[in-house]
Amino acid sequence: MNTIKKITSIFVVFALFTNCYSYRKTENDPSKMVVNNKYHIALKNEKQMTTIVDSVSSNALYSNKKKEIPFDTIKIIEEGTYSKAKTVGLGVLVTLGAALTALIVIAIANFSINFGN
Repeated sequence: MNTIKKITSIFVVFALFTNCYSYRKTENDPSKMVVNNKYHIALKNEKQMTTIVDSVSSNALYSNKKKEIPFDTIKIIEEGTYSKAKTVGLGVLVTLGAALTALIVIAIANFSINFGN
């Protein structure tokens, strides 16, 4: 029973610290990217990354990974927007899922089969 409480507590903590971003396609002009905003970037070589932009120069942007990304390699730019509804909804779903799992485990543990003895 103590283990179930620990597992449920871990799921609740994960739910509380979960956040969700939605990404919407923006104008494909890297020079208009806002510093310290979160972006999902698709490159022409089919690689994708989610990054926070540190700075933008005349021909490249620099991400939170201290990586230079030349403008001519960028295919699609999607700006990240924080979604309170998704964050709260996901937190509630994770918490309810953990509670339901705990209830099922308790029910199975308390179930006994009696063969008429």
